[in-house]
Amino acid sequence: MAQINEVAEEYRLRSKEEELIIRHFTQCTPGADGAVFVSATSIGNFLQIYSSYKNLNPATIGQVMKSLGFDNNNGKPVKLLGKTVRGFWVLCDPEKLHTLK
Repeated sequence: MAQINEVAEEYRLRSKEEELIIRHFTQCTPGADGAVFVSATSIGNFLQIYSSYKNLNPATIGQVMKSLGFDNNNGKPVKLLGKTVRGFWVLCDPEKLHTLK
């Protein structure tokens, strides 16, 4: 059964959100060099800037990030700039980092 699942995974169609996340972000752990903690909404805004897609759903982005194994701080919010935020630890191209808000 596991072998069948592996073969099926090779042929599974990826959503536009999944393709964009794989292209622009790398998994990391908190404290890794260059790691940033961002919300699904911020990730969606970032992806809209660097792609032709304009209607990306933050809920779908959050689900895809979890399914891809991105660290979401065990679902616990993090306090950033005086605001409590749920999100994911990611690495991205330093040249584009300024657009993650």
